[in-house]
Amino acid sequence: MKVLMISTDARITDTSSKEFLRMKEYASVLEELHIIVCTTKTEVEEMQEGNLFVYPTLSRNKLFYGINSFFLAKKLKSNTLSLVSAQDPFETGLIALFISQYLNVPLEVQIHTDFLSPYFLHSFKNYIRVFLARVTLPRAEGVRVVSERLAREVKKWIFLKSEPVVLPLVPEEMSSVDELAALYLKRKYPQFGEIVLMLSRLEFEKDVTLAITAFRNATAEARGVGLIIVGEGSEEVKLKTLVVRLKLEDRVFFEKWQQDPIPYFMSADVFLNTSLYEGYGRTLIEAALVGCPIVTTEVGVVGNELSLRSVLVSEPKNLLALTKNLAYALSHKKELKEIAVLQSEKIKEEVRHFKERRLALFKEAWERSLKVV
Repeated sequence: MKVLMISTDARITDTSSKEFLRMKEYASVLEELHIIVCTTKTEVEEMQEGNLFVYPTLSRNKLFYGINSFFLAKKLKSNTLSLVSAQDPFETGLIALFISQYLNVPLEVQIHTDFLSPYFLHSFKNYIRVFLARVTLPRAEGVRVVSERLAREVKKWIFLKSEPVVLPLVPEEMSSVDELAALYLKRKYPQFGEIVLMLSRLEFEKDVTLAITAFRNATAEARGVGLIIVGEGSEEVKLKTLVVRLKLEDRVFFEKWQQDPIPYFMSADVFLNTSLYEGYGRTLIEAALVGCPIVTTEVGVVGNELSLRSVLVSEPKNLLALTKNLAYALSHKKELKEIAVLQSEKIKEEVRHFKERRLALFKEAWERSLKVV
C-alpha cells in the first residue's frame, strides 16, 4: 500500500523530531509513505529515508499551499498511490479531496479537534472550517478520529460513507524520573503547601481566564495554595494582566512549555483543565497516567476513555461548578488521590495495549478506507 499524506506539521521536515520518527514508524507498515508538508519555510528540502518521502511545499504564503501541493502530487501519479490521507477535514482536507479525485484514489480524513462543539465557532476562520468539514467528510472513504466522543458527534451530524475509526493520540513513553520527581514543584515553590497545575496553550479555546477566576474563588480562604500555568500562546499578556488585576501575583505563576512535563504532573496536588472543547485531551491522559487528581470540563476523553467516576467534571464556562469542584479537590486530596491511582492503573494498561498494536491498527484503518471504494 502506498499512502500520500497532506500535513501542515513542519516538524516532519526535521529528521531529529519525534514527528519525523513517528512517520518513519508508519512507513514501516507500508510499501511507501509520501508526505506533502504545507510550509512557508524555504530552508528545508525534499528528503527520503527508506520508504518515507517528505516534500515541503516551500510556499510563498499559506494561500499557495493548495496549488503547490497539487503540483507536487502530480509528480507522484506514476507511483500508483493507494490512498490520500488528510491531517484534518479543513484546509488540508480540501487539498487532499482535490488530489484524491485527480489521482482517482480513495480519501481518508483525520479529525483531531471537536469542530462540532458550539464553542469552536469563535472566529470567522472556524466558521469556514466547519463548512469545509461538511464538504470533505461526506466524500471521504475513511474517517479517523481520536476519541469516542468525536466518533459519536461526527456520526450524529454528518453523513459518512463508513463508520469512523477511533485511534487515540496516546502520550509518548514516559521519560524516566528519579525519586525527587514527586517533590519537583514543592521544591520549586516552597511557599505553597498545595499546588494546582495547568498545562495548556494560552489560547481562547483553553479558557484559562475561567481557571484563574475559579482558582481565586476556590482558594480565597486558603492562601497557601498556588496555581502554576505551564504553556505559551496569544493570550499570555491578557492572562498575566488578569492575575495582576485580581491581586494574585504571589500565587499564580506562568512557566514556558516543557518538553518533559511528567515531574510537574507527579508533584501537583490537582491538575486543572478548563478547555471549551478538545478532540482528545492528551494532558488529561498524562495526568491520569501518573495518578494526579483531575478537575476538568467535560471535553475530549472525559466520560469515555477517562471515567467520570475518576475526575471532577463541570460543563465548559460554568464558573460556579468549576469553583466548587476545585475547592472540593483541595479539601479531599487523600480520597481523590486514591481514586486517581486506581484510574492510573487502568489507563496504563489501555495505553500499553494500544502501543503494542498501534502500527497494526493504523494499517487496518488505511486498508478499511480502501475497502469502501
